[in-house]
Amino acid sequence: MNGLVLAAFLAAAVCAQEDVPALDIEVTKTHIIAKGGGRPPGSATSETQKKSLARDAAIVSAQAHLLMYVEALQAGKTTLGEMMKSDKKFDLKVKGTLSRAEIVKTEWRDDGFAEVTIRVSKKDLKKIRRGLRLP
Repeated sequence: MNGLVLAAFLAAAVCAQEDVPALDIEVTKTHIIAKGGGRPPGSATSETQKKSLARDAAIVSAQAHLLMYVEALQAGKTTLGEMMKSDKKFDLKVKGTLSRAEIVKTEWRDDGFAEVTIRVSKKDLKKIRRGLRLP
């Protein structure tokens, strides 16, 4: 992920979470599951565009929630977040894995709000860093 893509990712994450309550992370035996929500911008003209943009915002929101959770995971005596700050290649590996999270479910409400559920495999996270402690 180059700098421009990362900046767009973070900007969209902030917009996606506007007026959207933080949604929980669920940890299963095999996956880490995150939910995110988003609203379409007021400038969207068609119903299709509104749904598409709301879904995109929800995906970015869910990825941001997943990233916050993963950054707090322990790897030895440090957290993944600390390791990501000190090693650019490792940072890109983690964010690349999270960006490939599987979209499990998408729901739209009548008011245009979209909620997306994504999941990432614990196996994929363990491939990133040996010694990673997953719940």
